[in-house]
Amino acid sequence: MEEEFFGFSTSDHPCFKPSQVVSLRTQIIQCRELTHGEASGYHMSYKVKTRMRVAAASIGYAGGFPRILGNRGHVFIRGTRVAIVGFVSMDLMTIDVTELPTSWTLPGTLVDLICPEQTVEDLASAANMLSDELTTGIGPRCRRLYVQC
Repeated sequence: MEEEFFGFSTSDHPCFKPSQVVSLRTQIIQCRELTHGEASGYHMSYKVKTRMRVAAASIGYAGGFPRILGNRGHVFIRGTRVAIVGFVSMDLMTIDVTELPTSWTLPGTLVDLICPEQTVEDLASAANMLSDELTTGIGPRCRRLYVQC
């Protein structure tokens, strides 16, 4: 009988691949069209080079999302990878949703941060953090839902 492990691992051993037990998601609160020369993100850190649609998602570093991933990280909407554009602020991040259907970017649309497409290990590695450091940094602003397997 094969044992099943849950959690996350810092091991590269091919036989130890635990099932992920953490997910983190937020939602879009606003979507806007921007044109050349406009800026997005905290401190206007991303300069728009061509017309694009940008959505604001309601999580930032105060909620535990790594600030360092501004202008270089990504998240997922309906399994589709989208780039973070602009610095991650205390309460918000902005994401490039230009290539997504408008119906996928309405307020209330779920945005996956830790998910099957981007594991705890993936996100921690991108932010140059330990998995434990990332998960313990998810703050009390995030609602927790505990489920029994």
